Amino acid sequence: MEPQDVATLAGGTLIVHCQAQGFPQPQITWMRGHERMSSDFQPLDYADGRTVLTSNGSLVIQSVGPKDEGYYLCKATNGIGAGLSKVVSLAVNEPVKFDTPARNVTARRGESVTLSCDVHGDHPIQVYWLFNEQRIHHNNYRFSLSEVKLDTGLQSHLLIQQSDRQDSGFYICQADNMFGHAKQTTLLAVQEPPDPPVNLEVIEVGSRAVRLSWQPPFDGHSKLLGYTIQYKAFPASSHGEVTDWQHANTLNLSISAVEAGGLAMGTEQQQHTAVLTGLHPATTYHIRMLAINGIEPSAFTDPIAAKTQEEVPVGPPQSVHVETLGPDQLLVTWKPPKAELWNGDLLGYVVYWTVHGASASFGTNHTSSHTVRGVSVNQFRMTDLHKFTHYDVTVAAFNGVGIGPQSAVVTAATQEGVPEAAPQNVACSPLSSQSVKVSWSPPPANQHGGVLQGYKVIYRPVLKDNVIHVASSEVKRTSSVETYLHGLLKFTNYSVRLLAYTSVGDGVVSDPAYCSTEQDVPGPPAGLKALALTGDSILVSWLPPDQPNGIIVQYTVYVVERGQVKRSSFPVRVAPSSDTDFEVRSLVELQHYEFWVTASTIVGEGEGTRPVHQAPNSRAPARIASFSQTLRRADKSNVILQCKCVGLPIPTITWRRATEIIHGEPGSNHELSQEGTLSIHHLDKSREGNYTCMAKNLWGEDQVTYQVLVLMAPDAPTLELLHTTSRTIHLRWRATDDGGAPIQGYVLSYKRDHGNWQEVQLDADRTSHVLQSLHCGATYHAYLTAHNKVGNSRTSTIVTAVTKGGVPLLPGSSEIFSANTTSFTLHLSSWPDGGCPIVYFVVEYRFLSNSNQNWLLVDNNAPAEQLTIKDLQPATWYQLRITAHNDAGSTRAHFSFATTTITGATILPPQDLQDPSTGAQFYRDVYVMVPMVCAAIVLLSASLLGYIALRRRTTMRREGYSKPGRNLPESHSACSSSAEMDNKRNCQQVYSSSPVKPEGHHHHHNMKHIETASAEIYEMSPYATFAMAATPASRELNTATLDYTVQFKTFGHSENDSGIHQDHMPAGRSSKKHSRHVASSDGESGRQMSQQGASRMRHGGSKPHHRDKQPATESATHGDSESDTSGSPSAVSSYRVPIKPPASRSLELYRLDSSTESNETSPLSERHRTPRHYPLSSSHKTTPTGSGPGLHRGLLPPHAR
Repeated sequence: MEPQDVATLAGGTLIVHCQAQGFPQPQITWMRGHERMSSDFQPLDYADGRTVLTSNGSLVIQSVGPKDEGYYLCKATNGIGAGLSKVVSLAVNEPVKFDTPARNVTARRGESVTLSCDVHGDHPIQVYWLFNEQRIHHNNYRFSLSEVKLDTGLQSHLLIQQSDRQDSGFYICQADNMFGHAKQTTLLAVQEPPDPPVNLEVIEVGSRAVRLSWQPPFDGHSKLLGYTIQYKAFPASSHGEVTDWQHANTLNLSISAVEAGGLAMGTEQQQHTAVLTGLHPATTYHIRMLAINGIEPSAFTDPIAAKTQEEVPVGPPQSVHVETLGPDQLLVTWKPPKAELWNGDLLGYVVYWTVHGASASFGTNHTSSHTVRGVSVNQFRMTDLHKFTHYDVTVAAFNGVGIGPQSAVVTAATQEGVPEAAPQNVACSPLSSQSVKVSWSPPPANQHGGVLQGYKVIYRPVLKDNVIHVASSEVKRTSSVETYLHGLLKFTNYSVRLLAYTSVGDGVVSDPAYCSTEQDVPGPPAGLKALALTGDSILVSWLPPDQPNGIIVQYTVYVVERGQVKRSSFPVRVAPSSDTDFEVRSLVELQHYEFWVTASTIVGEGEGTRPVHQAPNSRAPARIASFSQTLRRADKSNVILQCKCVGLPIPTITWRRATEIIHGEPGSNHELSQEGTLSIHHLDKSREGNYTCMAKNLWGEDQVTYQVLVLMAPDAPTLELLHTTSRTIHLRWRATDDGGAPIQGYVLSYKRDHGNWQEVQLDADRTSHVLQSLHCGATYHAYLTAHNKVGNSRTSTIVTAVTKGGVPLLPGSSEIFSANTTSFTLHLSSWPDGGCPIVYFVVEYRFLSNSNQNWLLVDNNAPAEQLTIKDLQPATWYQLRITAHNDAGSTRAHFSFATTTITGATILPPQDLQDPSTGAQFYRDVYVMVPMVCAAIVLLSASLLGYIALRRRTTMRREGYSKPGRNLPESHSACSSSAEMDNKRNCQQVYSSSPVKPEGHHHHHNMKHIETASAEIYEMSPYATFAMAATPASRELNTATLDYTVQFKTFGHSENDSGIHQDHMPAGRSSKKHSRHVASSDGESGRQMSQQGASRMRHGGSKPHHRDKQPATESATHGDSESDTSGSPSAVSSYRVPIKPPASRSLELYRLDSSTESNETSPLSERHRTPRHYPLSSSHKTTPTGSGPGLHRGLLPPHAR
């Protein structure tokens, strides 16, 4: 088989058949031409394994490629003859292909980048580019395409100028030829700095660390190498954001430097976190970060703020100083710790104090403390301290977390004061009849109040029933703890009280101790009588001793005959019912005897009386054995007056009170016994006086007198209030009349409002008392009664006193509240107590958003210290109700508070809690809405009136003044047209424009009348109207004057409703002197008016100046407008529009929005100056116009005509 030319596709398997027959069998050999030429054939190389010669002579080439293309020679030989050979052409058709199907290309943003694709294959080759599946055309100015044809294929280049981020993506180079197509994908990454990290936020806050979270940003087509975090402490006093990052003390931390920067990082679901450590507590940090790739760092994120949580302060207060204020007070002052040691917002301080040496450390049971709220408070007054005592004082600051370290101990002593306690264990024992021993122990050492200088022993005898005068207390000073009191009254009970004293003063007096002196021999009997009873007996009577000095157990009567030494004695035992008399018998009549008597106690016999002489006598004269005495008896009591008489014959007894004889009838208050005793029942002051008993017989007479004094209860003492404190009331009193008997004491009764009466027993020598341990801020009532042996006095006037202090005050919320995420702490110790210590609190709360919710009780007996409300929701507003109770009453307060977010940030208040100046709706404010509504009504009314006026003016133009040559009637009754009717209606108003000064001498007599009347009625109304003036001569209107005779008026408050006819000016009065100077423009007119008005004011209202040349129509029109043709007072109006020639008619008139604007176009330059409600500008002056008397009458109100 003869081989043939073959063409095949590259990459396939090529088989070229070459078979020959012969004998011997021919051998097939294949050869290839050199460099694709048909000459210089060389044997094939079968070593590559692609080329195979089969057994039948066919040539097999696998994976045919362009290098296999050329001329091949097939030669068959068998050794016989020249053999056979044939040259065939092998053509390889190569489809387009690329060496690599895909590749990556990077470029810097902003640089030009060229993308190339080398296409291999047979020509012709077509190449086109696609970007993001869209074909790139040549009309894109940023893309340029070029091609280079090669033997092996084609090179295509895509040039991208100023590459940008959007140029990144997949570019496809698509190539086609006759044998196939191929594509190469190029991934272009335009590299740039990365974007800043996304969603940077704080997810956890600690006291010294902050956990951040963010999402990775766009990496700029360059692998992110890490992040840099920058943070800076933000001063609390600053506002806004940190701006000086470059020069600030900042710390840059990259994620790759975990150990060096103290940064920990984790990645979860494309969420990156990092922890910033080494921060300062309670500090606001502004944090920003950037991303880093292989190109350059990104921009920083916007700073975020995070405030670390608080820790207890780490520094003590500074400059602690303790100053002595008094015997029981110390003043502690300090300065705050260094600010960097606060570790939070200081809420206050805790002052600790203890007695020096009482404890080795603070915080024990021996330590007292007080919490001072507020960082700005830097002093505390320690009160109720022990006097003259050394105290150790420290101060610690605290914030919302806890209490910091204490300052160094400062020792200070209170001033010396008086002892706070009385001497103890007071004992009193008698030594003799005139001396006692008193012993005691000192007050407790901690209540000395200073250095004890000694003791005062205060003693006085206890009152007895028969004591008339009160013995004053005596004082003995001593420095020992026992003493002896001498010179006391015998057999007398004494009260002994003691006090200790210092150099400052006396301390507390002890309760009295009682002891009695011992008995002694008595003194002599107080009186003695010896009376002849019979011829052999004498009656001896006596009075008890004034100084018994003990208990009298016996009296002894001594008798001795005159001139003799021997004496006789007769003991008389004392019995409760025994009389103090004794009958001595067996005497010799008329023999003189001496008698004396002694008294005896258990100690012995006392001194005797002075002897008395008497002789028995059978004719004994009348004598009275009783003694004259002064008897003091209590009111309403009974008294018995003895009148024991002797004598023979038996004397007769007569009782007298002054000169009145007492008969002693039955049933009366005076009763006489057979023995002559007078009994007086139910004593009172009316029965007080001298009672005399007279005895008489044949041989003589005698009398004794009793002075009876009725003892009354004391008068009511005078009680007064000295002063009060929060716990005490100081009272003082003055005794008045003691009723004749010494006051034995007082009873002070007091009670609180709505309380029960309490009593205090007070000694008779007291004149003041302090009620202690009272309720603070309470009202008390007190009265005093005195008592003596008779009874109690009437009560004094009730004194009402109020202890100092009041109900709790309302605190500031910042002073007592502190909140965190889920709890709220009440610092109740900072609640102002109003002067009275708070006893307890009732605390309730509920959600602020639900005002109908019931209050949740936290504690109904919360102590006045600190309370924490727990288990609250984060970032939630609550309403709090606290009721504070003290002795003076209670105060209830409502507060709104919010817990913080989990990051410690505060939340905004609800709308209803915001500042009314910024958040309140204006439509809820009646002070805003009422004026707005009124203003709207006024504007609506003004608009409506303006619309009516415009319609009226249009109607006047259309119906009343569009018919030239029409004559106006002489009077109001002749008005017929619509415009005239309008004028009539307008004319019936009293248009009280400024009164006009008349011109000429013939008007001077009316000036005073006009000025008076106009002053009464002039008050400008803000509404403007207009009336049409007519020519007095012709009564006609023409087109030249149609639109320019409108007179703007102002309404007066008085109206002429009667339409009274006014006198008209004769036609001949219309002359040049009524014409006006008219300018061609409003501005010029206004200026000329002002000048002319000023000139006329200086000349007293002279004639106005006129131009030399005026059109006839204009002059006539001006003359017409000055006259009163209809009897209307509108003719006096000083508000007129300047008359313009018909050729220059325009809408200038209708551009005037108000009568005020129309005034500026008026040629009038002066008006009479009268008082007015509204000041007018200089452009509102009018010129004087000539008017008749009717004009002046038209200006007067109806009641003035």
